[in-house]
Amino acid sequence: MEKKFAGKRQQFFEKMMEGEQDEEQIMKELKLSRKTVMKWTEDEEYLCWMEQMAKKYAHLWLPKVVKAMCRQSSAGNTTAQKLYFDFLGKNASSTESVLMRLLNVLEENHLQKQEQK
Repeated sequence: MEKKFAGKRQQFFEKMMEGEQDEEQIMKELKLSRKTVMKWTEDEEYLCWMEQMAKKYAHLWLPKVVKAMCRQSSAGNTTAQKLYFDFLGKNASSTESVLMRLLNVLEENHLQKQEQK
């Protein structure tokens, strides 16, 4: 299935996954019309391929996402804090390890605040 979507479709998808440009910038760079991109998004096979590829790319984003989530949690963002604990719960083998991670985060936050003073 990957060979079928080589060329501009694949380039468009890869640039979207990189996240450095918005859709309009990518379309301009690749000389694509809105109509062409909309046509692609109506193609079930292409959508399935995009979904499979997005799952492959997801692991590349995880460290950045977790780091941003920690930064936001430390800044007092309660939504980020909830997401962080949800993330820990899904990735922890036991409640004990979640508590240990929580203590580590709290300790790191305390040390960072002391360094800022």
